[in-house]
Amino acid sequence: MRKEQVVKNAGAAFIQVVATGLLMFFLYRYLLHTIGVKRLGIWSVVLATTSASRITELGLTGSVVKFVAKYVANHDQTKAGAVIETAAISIGVFVGALLLAVYVPLHWILARVLPVTAMPEATAILPYTLVSLWLATVGGVFQSGLDGCLRTDLRASFNILNNCLTLAMAVMLVPKFGLLGLAYTQVALAGLLLLLSWIYLRTELRELPYVPHRWTVPIFKEILQYGIAFQTISFVGMLLDPITKGLLSRYGGLASAGYYEMANRMTSQFRALLTAPNQILVPVIADLHETESDRTLSVYKLSYRLQMFLSLPLYAGVLAAIPVVSVLWIGTYQRTFVLYSALLTLGWFLNGLINPAYFSNLGTGALKWNVIAHVVMGVSNAILGVFLGIEYGGTGVVVARVFSLVIGSSMVIVPFFREHGLSWGELFPRENLWLTIACAAGAGVAWFAYSSLHGDFGLIWTASACLAAFSVAISVPGWRHPMRARLFGMIPGRWWTIAVGNVGVE
Repeated sequence: MRKEQVVKNAGAAFIQVVATGLLMFFLYRYLLHTIGVKRLGIWSVVLATTSASRITELGLTGSVVKFVAKYVANHDQTKAGAVIETAAISIGVFVGALLLAVYVPLHWILARVLPVTAMPEATAILPYTLVSLWLATVGGVFQSGLDGCLRTDLRASFNILNNCLTLAMAVMLVPKFGLLGLAYTQVALAGLLLLLSWIYLRTELRELPYVPHRWTVPIFKEILQYGIAFQTISFVGMLLDPITKGLLSRYGGLASAGYYEMANRMTSQFRALLTAPNQILVPVIADLHETESDRTLSVYKLSYRLQMFLSLPLYAGVLAAIPVVSVLWIGTYQRTFVLYSALLTLGWFLNGLINPAYFSNLGTGALKWNVIAHVVMGVSNAILGVFLGIEYGGTGVVVARVFSLVIGSSMVIVPFFREHGLSWGELFPRENLWLTIACAAGAGVAWFAYSSLHGDFGLIWTASACLAAFSVAISVPGWRHPMRARLFGMIPGRWWTIAVGNVGVE
């Protein structure tokens, strides 16, 4: 295995998340002040509703990563190329047919979750949203192919470029066309990303033709078997967002859905700082599973310790920064945004601890508990969302979303520990005790600093005080943590060697 390339991939994935987060911050701030939070809510609901149409992917996009990595590891570029072509043609046909079939039903669904006054704009952007979804879905096959070839660095570069162009085109088109300007932008850039991914994928797998045209029955059967389980995961995952936003629109109003969109975007972006590097475990574990399967558990253990060490200060830092972010992004302390952000931060922190186990399962093909987790997550989110939404409005819907994340996560991590004979002490290693206490204290002190200073001092001084309070609180236990020495000892060297350098990956 190309250790140097895996290091590069992890770094590129991290940089992509940081760049995307900054660009999305400016984009959403611009949209908020240009079209308003209610129109942002309309955009959010339409996107979430149409995304459910990706059910006809049949999980093939996820299959591409695993099977391309498998055949590349076995030096069989012909089969790796056949996987990509077969998946791209299958998804292009299936998703395209479904999008045509659901165009009218989607009007009916939107009419049930959106106010009557919002329907003209929602109807206008719907066709463009469906076209961009088709382009993004087919392009996703090619990007997964790059992941399988261990070229996540290329994928990250394309996505950064895409987000830069999204911001630029939105600034040019939204003032003139409103939500339609966003729709035009989405279609154009989904097409550009598809073309870039395909062109560079062909440089990695030279067996690929200029245009995908070969569809292979044996390959389709192979990737479909894995894909069905993966599709169940994807299907439930795709339903979570539309259900949550639909319930928010119904029980909390469009403004509530808009603030949730911003809170979810912010917390998800920080979450991706850890999730994106973890995703390279899928092709790496798939490779090891073919060549050195006894080493996969060692990779997991070190990845989990690193995940815990990085998650604690990251999510505590997000929690500490929420009031300041609200003022920076929205222009004022918006209680709904702050509350939703705090709840989602807690939920994503607990959910993030399953990342190493979750992606290890994807790499080995042991998807049973991943599937069960998503089903439990989806059912609990829908049922609790209705009951709590009726009783507590938008806040109840978000609480239901967080609870579903936590209960679903337990369905992955607990069985993984049991099946691999891991001790429960490894679920929360003692090495994290003082860091946990310090992170909780740091977030609390930062909030206290904000509430005490924001009325008398400017935002810059208040934000500086919050940052200083949090940094001081976590500095000593963070520095003394054993994973800090291991991590810093490799900088600016190899992220990957921290996790696998001692387990013989070559």
